[in-house]
Amino acid sequence: MKSIETRGIIKKHNKTSARVLLPKAFQVLEGVEATITVLVTDEQFEEYSKATDNNSRK
Repeated sequence: MKSIETRGIIKKHNKTSARVLLPKAFQVLEGVEATITVLVTDEQFEEYSKATDNNSRK
């Protein structure tokens, strides 16, 4: 098994999900499972933590 490293952009999709935009070449890998590591600043992590805390309380 091989791994491919690339960069992408997270975009808001709708109220309940987001999409990760990847280079066009990744279209040939449709249906392949991916593990994503997101690099964030401390402030971005705090915002993410708040959002996940709010979602878990609903």
